[in-house]
Amino acid sequence: WKGLYRYDGRSVINYSQLFNSKIGRKISALYLDHEGKLWIGTYSEGLYVYDPKNHKIVSYESINKTKTGNIINISGGRDNQIYVASYEGVFIYNCKINDFEAKTLSYSENGDVYRLTMAFEDSKGTLWVGSDLGLLRYNAISQKLENTGYLKGFYIHKIQELANGWIAVSSLKGTSFYEEINSVVYELKNSPLTADIISERGESKTALTLASQPGQLWIGTQNGLRIVNVTTGKLIARPAFKAGKEAKSFQVESVYEDRQGIVW
Repeated sequence: WKGLYRYDGRSVINYSQLFNSKIGRKISALYLDHEGKLWIGTYSEGLYVYDPKNHKIVSYESINKTKTGNIINISGGRDNQIYVASYEGVFIYNCKINDFEAKTLSYSENGDVYRLTMAFEDSKGTLWVGSDLGLLRYNAISQKLENTGYLKGFYIHKIQELANGWIAVSSLKGTSFYEEINSVVYELKNSPLTADIISERGESKTALTLASQPGQLWIGTQNGLRIVNVTTGKLIARPAFKAGKEAKSFQVESVYEDRQGIVW
């Protein structure tokens, strides 16, 4: 909760000081759009968009009369859309009109209001939405979110698409895999990959298919990092991290591959 920092390869710059506290300090999500603008989500302090070309900052305390509140994730869609997922709902920014769409996505069931944690649009155009109570999906016909019935009661951290078209979901239950066929969602349980992952259940906060190695799935868990082959399901590596002279398996909460192919 100490603000926004930028590392340029040599030094760390405190952007919160440069901006004179024009952005919140409790930063929870970052996203760089196709125009080079940095979207900054915060926990309880709103949404900010920074344009490095003119150094202007636009702030959104509320969207569609809904407070931006606790922003958990920001992601980009296929059609110049930006999805801002917050506990209060998913706000959709349309880059074609340079404004937010009039409808905010939200979901409730049997009196329970689901807190939304992320939105992900796959290569088929299906919008998947994670929540604190399970996996949701957007129905383009009814224009509403629907409950897939999977991962009920589990907090979802991340959703992504593998090279084979499967949807990988990281949650309190671990990493689970799904496939959509004729608008029906199926959980994949009988493959070498799922068998290996299911053998070690536990919270998974992130998973990443490398752009440089699309057949590799890197999974961050409570007990360190696992690298598996998507096709065969075989464990490729389980790196240990050095803490002083001792090798340990730390909880891995985020994995990122930069443009040079280096994984952080």
